[in-house]
Amino acid sequence: MAPVSQSKAKHAFKPPAFQLYAKEFLQDEAVIAMDLEAVGAYIILLCHQWNEGSIPSDPAMLARICRTTVERIEKIWPQVAVKFAPVRHVKNRLVNPKLETIRAEKMRFSHNQSKFGHRGAQKKWESKTPEKNGLNGLAHRDPVGSAWGSDGSGSGTGSVIHKPHTPSGEGGAENSLELLPSEPNGKHATESERKRWFEEQFWPVVWAKIGIDAARKAWARKVPDLATCTLVVEAAKRQGPAILERGRHPGSSVLHPATWLNQGRYLDEEAASDASAQPARRLMAL
Repeated sequence: MAPVSQSKAKHAFKPPAFQLYAKEFLQDEAVIAMDLEAVGAYIILLCHQWNEGSIPSDPAMLARICRTTVERIEKIWPQVAVKFAPVRHVKNRLVNPKLETIRAEKMRFSHNQSKFGHRGAQKKWESKTPEKNGLNGLAHRDPVGSAWGSDGSGSGTGSVIHKPHTPSGEGGAENSLELLPSEPNGKHATESERKRWFEEQFWPVVWAKIGIDAARKAWARKVPDLATCTLVVEAAKRQGPAILERGRHPGSSVLHPATWLNQGRYLDEEAASDASAQPARRLMAL
């Protein structure tokens, strides 16, 4: 997974499209105030953010992205600038917070679909006893729900999960299956286990891919066991949309994942429940 740099913010989960509600888009007051050229630039910049994670604030770069001149960008930018906010701790980068909310919702949906599929397959394999499979009392090897134990008995506690695809050329590899702890056991996790939870479970679902190195350090300090791993990951899924929503308020910026970890914000259950009560359709509006 590529870390966020000052030039662009990368996302491990990259769906090819995002939803745009035509009626809500055309009735948005800021869009109504835009002229034709500004609307075109705005849509192009939304597409660029969807692919790259953010847009530059430099007028020359914006002009190149929008296929126009610096003079034209500087003229129309005041109409478009109200739809973007600075990215905290990443210089010269901007995001449309609503678009990042849409990304977070898509990531959550994809994660849940994968989890439900895994559970269904696990139940299917668990229903097949060793006797039914003719193993003469030997433990049945579950290719979905468990990994072989170190003694060859099939009593391992790992679960097979699907590793998200990262495009080649960005430090990624082809799709693969890897073993990760399936359920928290309350025991102290090894450094390797905690790192894998961060890379495979936490970072793909955070609301903004900002400051991955600082987030890794905060994770190492604040997450000592597998139970806490699960607690933090679930809290990130619940609170992400509300964090992005607050980030678009005037004078505000998107909360850094490392700050969220260091402050123990994953324990803010009341704030998370308030965010989850917001209508999903409202969150999808750009």
